[in-house]
Amino acid sequence: MSGRSRAVAAAVMLLALGAAVTLSVAVGAGALTTSGVLQARTDRTVVGLVVGAALGLAGATLQGSSRNPLADPGLLGLTAGAVLTVVVATAVLGIGSSSLVGVLAVVGVLVVGVLVHLATRRVPVARRPETSVLVGAALTAVCSSAATGILLTDRGALDQLRSWQVGSSAGRSVGVLLPVALLLLGGVVLALALAPGLDALALGDEAASALGHDVGRLHGLALLAAALLTAGATAVAGPFGFVGFLAPHASYASNPEQPGSSVTEFKAMVREFHNAGIEVILD
Repeated sequence: MSGRSRAVAAAVMLLALGAAVTLSVAVGAGALTTSGVLQARTDRTVVGLVVGAALGLAGATLQGSSRNPLADPGLLGLTAGAVLTVVVATAVLGIGSSSLVGVLAVVGVLVVGVLVHLATRRVPVARRPETSVLVGAALTAVCSSAATGILLTDRGALDQLRSWQVGSSAGRSVGVLLPVALLLLGGVVLALALAPGLDALALGDEAASALGHDVGRLHGLALLAAALLTAGATAVAGPFGFVGFLAPHASYASNPEQPGSSVTEFKAMVREFHNAGIEVILD
């Protein structure tokens, strides 16, 4: 795909995003002229954009690292690990700091991610994608059941986390992003920095190693990046499913002829769109 074609694909995606943002702000039960309605809708839209971008990038990083097209924070149980950690931190430990809860959620995501990796390490490569999803589903069931059990025994925590547990950006102000901003920013920077290594992993671990990459370090850092993004997004708006699964495939569709990670494709599309915009201005 040429640079201009990639810029066109990026423009189409941005137009679709703009339409979704417009609908999110303009459509609702109350009139925009009502006091506070516009601010509430703007806040929920911004939170939704940030959470969606974080989960999409987390899914792209996981798919690039594992070469598993089914990899997704929700399908692999990472989101459920974050949910259980947040519930334990809030309901059991009584932690009120959103920043600390977000950090603890990273630990929960990492624990689940390591368990999935260990469970699929000895499975033949051809069977790892479906095996990792099955293991993730089992861990999701365990973590979700534990989180529900804790909430059912604590009425106060249930009332506090009921809407959060469903997963929604409604009623969230932009201020909820500040406590986890460092987690999200760190995850984005790390994921984008890993893009060349993820491209090498698309050729296989042996080929990536022959190209000079530390394969074990790449896998570990990719999991860390996905953990930071998933934990930050989940701590803010609760669990969301399939965003991390669908977003990378939309990126693949924009460049089907060239193999590689969707993280690299994202960087290239942004660069080409920026360059095309500069050319239009100069012309």
